[in-house]
Amino acid sequence: MTPPKLAAIRRIALGFAEVREIEDRLGLWFNIGKKSFALYSGREGRWIFKLPMAQQMMLFDARPETFSPMRAGKLVWSYVRVENLDAAELRDLLYAAWTVVAPKKLQATPAAKASPPPKEAFIRRVALSLPGASETYYKGPRFGVGKKAFVHGWTGERLWLFKLPHHQEMMLFETRPDTFTPMRSGAMLWCHIDVRKLDAAELKDLIVAAWRMVAPKTLQAQYGQPGTSPKQIR
Repeated sequence: MTPPKLAAIRRIALGFAEVREIEDRLGLWFNIGKKSFALYSGREGRWIFKLPMAQQMMLFDARPETFSPMRAGKLVWSYVRVENLDAAELRDLLYAAWTVVAPKKLQATPAAKASPPPKEAFIRRVALSLPGASETYYKGPRFGVGKKAFVHGWTGERLWLFKLPHHQEMMLFETRPDTFTPMRSGAMLWCHIDVRKLDAAELKDLIVAAWRMVAPKTLQAQYGQPGTSPKQIR
């Protein structure tokens, strides 16, 4: 039986630098050297991707119908129902998997790039207009105050992580589960948000609410002063 979306996965994966395809009695593998980043298990009849750990945890929580954990000892990979993915998301996930095993020198080559998370430009404008906010990069744009993040997006992923007040998260999880879903990591609870379903005003308010969770009172006191408020951002 031909693996689902094999032609598309083969075309995408082999387009990345130094990837080779290996087929054996166990299934089909896409490797850089001896390191696999995507494989099809003939015995299980499922695709398995090696995604960044933080991205995997987010997807297991937010989209269990498409992503589920595959554990082998201490290793965690992702079972992926590729039938549920459109062409753009499939390409972005394969790129994310490739970056897990590709040396940095390969990642610097002009291999196909994954698409940015949705509404990145708007979120950046609002977040960086807030007192004390700065941007770093870890698998995607991360906005924080000092070392404390309040909004994080992943390149190639459609959901953003927001650090919202607990009572607000609980209300949103219950009343709007199609847009807001929980992401738990130990005792921490963050909020996955499908920002494509939000208008500019609501998205701006949520970014500010997340910023207030990490900003000290001295910075919060500056909010709304000339040159620090995102009120005029559209």
